[in-house]
Amino acid sequence: MHGLKLLAGVGLAVLASWANAQAVRIGVLAGIDAEVMQHAAQVAAAKGLTLQIQAYPDISQLRAAVAQGAVDGASVPDAQTLARWQQPALKEVGTSITLPMGLYSRQLPNLRALRNGARIGIPAESGAQSRALILLQNYGLIQLRDSAGIQARIADVTVNPRGYQLVALPEARLLAALPKLPLVALPGDFALQHQLYPARDALGMEDARSPWAGVLAAVTPGAWTTQWRAAYQSPAVAAFVLTRYQDSVRRPW
Repeated sequence: MHGLKLLAGVGLAVLASWANAQAVRIGVLAGIDAEVMQHAAQVAAAKGLTLQIQAYPDISQLRAAVAQGAVDGASVPDAQTLARWQQPALKEVGTSITLPMGLYSRQLPNLRALRNGARIGIPAESGAQSRALILLQNYGLIQLRDSAGIQARIADVTVNPRGYQLVALPEARLLAALPKLPLVALPGDFALQHQLYPARDALGMEDARSPWAGVLAAVTPGAWTTQWRAAYQSPAVAAFVLTRYQDSVRRPW
């Protein structure tokens, strides 16, 4: 009997060890990113993978967590951010969600109503400014030099036939500029935090498959990363995103 108890105890220890081995620490940004990842964690749990979600209030703290080895994987805003982090061990394993840049106005019914010489507010921050300029180009308001790519800046505008004035402002000041400027480009996360939904409120918005789609990245990719990606890109998570955000959070998968 003592032998059976000992074997049972060893068996439980092995199971506990296996369960702990399956627990994966995932770093995310607090808010929408964390909310979606929590739903992915529920799907993963049903398949035997435990995701421990660790939410961070800003991108610098998420980056520090990755650098310090405090997480096994992370949901990163986009591939450009991942590259800037210069963490060779952190590998992209899938796409997450896109928080689309949008063009907003309190004065215009549509983009066709934008007058010649109108001022357009865009982010001063380099990454967000590139997104805004490419979005303006996609809607035919300006043209950028081909060589600019996804690093476009205001100096890369080569065609501006209607003489729009591009006003670069820090992201924190863009919302306050909305009543004053006829058109403002707002990053998706910032807009959603202030109850502006791109699909409902924007006059124009990015496509889900923009170069700034979110990415799932892992320090040590393996079998668990396949399960993680499958859980995140599952029909259950897709249904949650569509219902909760009404197409204002896009899925590039």
